[in-house]
Amino acid sequence: MSHDEPSAQVLKDPSSSVVGASVAASLASYVPAVVQQRMFELGGGLQQPRIDALQGALLFADISGFTALTERLAARGPAGIELLVRRLNGYFGSLINVILDYGGDVLKFAGDALVVLFADQEGEPNLAALRAAACSLAVQRAVAADRVSEDGMVLSLKVAVSVGKLACAFLGGVRGRWEMVVFGPPLLDAGKAAGQCEPGAVVLSASAWQRIAAEAAAEEVGGGIMRLLRTHREPPIAPLPLPELSGLAADAAWSFVPYAIRARLDSGQADWLAELRKITVIFVTLPGHSSDVGLTQTQELMTRLQQLVYRVEGSVNKISVDDKGLSLIAVLGMPPLSHEDDPRRGLLLALEMHDLMVQFKFMSSIGVTTGRAFCGVIGNTRRREYTMIGDIVNLSARLMVASVGSVLCDQATRDGASEHFDFEPIAPLNLKGKSKPVAVYRPGRRTARRVQANNSFVGRTTELAAFNQALEQLVAGESSVFVIEADAGVGKSRLLGEVQAMAAELGLRRLHGDADSIERTAAYVACRGVLCGLLGLEEAALSLSLSAAALARLDARPGLLARASVLNDILPLGIADTHASRELEGETRAAAVRAVRLELLADETPLLLTIDDTQWLDSASWSVLTAAVRGLSPLLLVCATRPQTDAEQTAELRELLRGPGSSLMRLEGLSAVHTAELVRARLGVDSVAEPLVRFVAERTQGNPFFIEQLVLALRDAGLIETADGHCGVRAGVDLASEANLPDTVEGVITQRIDHLHPTEQLSLKVASVVGRAFGLSVVNAIFPIEHLRGHLQPHLDTLARQGLTRLEGAEADPSYLFKQILTQEVAYNLMLFSQRRELHLAVADWYELNFIDRSPFFALLAHHLVQAGAAERAVGYLILAGDQALAKFACAEAVRLFTEAARLDAGCS
Repeated sequence: MSHDEPSAQVLKDPSSSVVGASVAASLASYVPAVVQQRMFELGGGLQQPRIDALQGALLFADISGFTALTERLAARGPAGIELLVRRLNGYFGSLINVILDYGGDVLKFAGDALVVLFADQEGEPNLAALRAAACSLAVQRAVAADRVSEDGMVLSLKVAVSVGKLACAFLGGVRGRWEMVVFGPPLLDAGKAAGQCEPGAVVLSASAWQRIAAEAAAEEVGGGIMRLLRTHREPPIAPLPLPELSGLAADAAWSFVPYAIRARLDSGQADWLAELRKITVIFVTLPGHSSDVGLTQTQELMTRLQQLVYRVEGSVNKISVDDKGLSLIAVLGMPPLSHEDDPRRGLLLALEMHDLMVQFKFMSSIGVTTGRAFCGVIGNTRRREYTMIGDIVNLSARLMVASVGSVLCDQATRDGASEHFDFEPIAPLNLKGKSKPVAVYRPGRRTARRVQANNSFVGRTTELAAFNQALEQLVAGESSVFVIEADAGVGKSRLLGEVQAMAAELGLRRLHGDADSIERTAAYVACRGVLCGLLGLEEAALSLSLSAAALARLDARPGLLARASVLNDILPLGIADTHASRELEGETRAAAVRAVRLELLADETPLLLTIDDTQWLDSASWSVLTAAVRGLSPLLLVCATRPQTDAEQTAELRELLRGPGSSLMRLEGLSAVHTAELVRARLGVDSVAEPLVRFVAERTQGNPFFIEQLVLALRDAGLIETADGHCGVRAGVDLASEANLPDTVEGVITQRIDHLHPTEQLSLKVASVVGRAFGLSVVNAIFPIEHLRGHLQPHLDTLARQGLTRLEGAEADPSYLFKQILTQEVAYNLMLFSQRRELHLAVADWYELNFIDRSPFFALLAHHLVQAGAAERAVGYLILAGDQALAKFACAEAVRLFTEAARLDAGCS
């Protein structure tokens, strides 16, 4: 389900009436006044697209120097991104207050720019232009004192004003989400004027100057564009009156806001929207600047684009309007839905968008990037917008410009999707705002994922023995069914590969199919790979005409050949329909597909059939699969699925498990012994130091995928070293503090967190600050949403049922434990540093308040106060904890504690 989909379930918390009032009060700040006014006039939601005419002055304000500041601060990592956002919000806050006081309507936030409308008033055709001009000078004065950043970098503002007729289009409507898009000559005029604007100046287009020439002083800078010096009078100013929206009109206005905002505001989390997330960003150029663009064609394009985005469970973040034109910004990985394969989804979306633009005879340029960015609100409480800020966002826009009618992506996106696409490396690009050339790739054709055995496969002795017996029974003519159930990364796909390899050694026929998380609603997805295997075709070459190859393999079966055209429902084979096949519809046609498939499969027995990711299996594939189980013998069917609740399980899966010869095989994490074996195999060494194995085992809880990704990340970061076949921790390295979480692992865990209710997500974040072990009482006490305090036990119990935590003690004050340290780290790293500091301070205050004898908690209190930035309070507890360590003759620990106390004390003095 897309997070822009309004039907996504949002559970209500206690005191939801309080939340509801807060949500209604904040609506105006997220939606332009022009949208609010139209929804008020309509009295309800949009039923169809529309274009409204607007007349007035357009103010375009662009922050100069922000791109260079972004790159410098992004180099500091998450802390730099957070500092960047604070800097931008401080700058925007000053701009917005002046603009709204002058009666401007902030239509769009375009990265580091604002697009503002001053609407004409009846009988006063020049007043809007004069207000825009006076406002422009006022915003320059407002930000003049805030020009120098913390790094000494200078930020300046460029402001351009144009006037004329605009077209305000309300487009989309897919799954209840609408977009406002502005067209018209004033956008082009503002862009041309901004191109000749010096930092700190205000420029007017020729048409804008014509409106106010009698009431202002200016000097020409070229091409009829004027640099505004002053106005001779201050026009009357007042904020725009906004209608009071309620009921259907308020619902209609919310349809212009991303679902991520609505869901979290509804849970009272207005101040906790901001996160640091790994996302994939897609910038796409759109046709238009002209008010002559036809509504019908524009609406069709917008709905098709929305459908493509929602198909991969992405979000349309915004339609951006700036001096370069119109662009759509789509995102994979924004809350409340991320995926471990977001780079793959992003590239698939980009290529499909590019193909769509070709259909509309428009040369679209697209840039795709992946990385960590701030996702949250920019602006202030009077006008704000949910967006992304970070170096990868700027880079995506630069790649869009550089792609010139094609699709380009960065290294991180290429790495994240390398198993699914071919890539053409192109010469590194020198891009604006980047100090070094950037590695860039052009994605090509999609490649088919194949299940394979892996040389580093370890453990699973019991499971392999069961499959060895099942294969022997298959040779003897007996059928059986296995369903492998395990969390992501535990080894389902690897085990399928091993079973395939074992069958190959016995000379058995083997076929494999994959369900797909993106194509859950498409028919016969998992059957494609199986049919390709049956016909000896390359699934990766499905764009070619395959009819000749398919017909050659069916030629010896004239009875089957006459009915083979129904296989086009599974693959685009291009086999011509017969009169009989053309008449087939609905269940009759589905039955014909099943019959042809079974006839093909019958020639392959004894057969091993493996299907991966059956949690995403479509109903048509299920029908073929269940028919195969009933009608083929001997058959060994092995399905792999992630754990599903009773409600999530399909009737077909339940029937499969109830059938004769069916077994459910649940995979758990690897033992410590097998963890060590996997680490040795992945690093290619004979032995591994025990501290390294212990560190990896504790953090991954035996998840093979996590183990491999973590040890590779440690190796690539230079934190471990190998000599004479032995691998250990590099001297002087503290793995607990220096090891960063691999992106792939973060994606898997973030996906699980995003499936939680917003209150459960926030509970997990709060708990991650308390520690790996946490109690209900402390989480209730420090929870940042006051009206939910005391009501959190059901949410914490849900986290335990979901397998993210486990209940450790069920006494009056239940205690819980993160099952994996990695889960704690991901939840913790989603938060901003300011959010963490607030919670760490609250934890320290709670311990001080609730324990008269604080001696057992000296080290813990010191930790929380250090993380909270409360240096003066931390010093005392560090010294007390150091004294305790000395008394226990823990000299190394005492030295570290005293050293930290001295460092903090020096900083306080």
